[in-house]
Amino acid sequence: SAGRTVRERLAEFSVDCAGIVTCPGRPTCDKVRLLGSSEDRSPQQMIRLDTEQTHALDDATAALVLDAARKAFADCDVVALEDYN
Repeated sequence: SAGRTVRERLAEFSVDCAGIVTCPGRPTCDKVRLLGSSEDRSPQQMIRLDTEQTHALDDATAALVLDAARKAFADCDVVALEDYN
């Protein structure tokens, strides 16, 4: 799965993945970029296709995410948050 691939890639760089929360039944977001090109030009992105689940997390998973965040905050000097909604 894409989630497993992300963890494997992070582990290759010795990234601590303890704070990653797995949500069964909710696949990792997948973004596919379709490129177009011609003989005399560099490839250009024509369209991006996103596959993702947008419904809210269930209460148990949300609690796991918040717990993981609280644990991570203890060792942080800076926290950057992003919400695409």
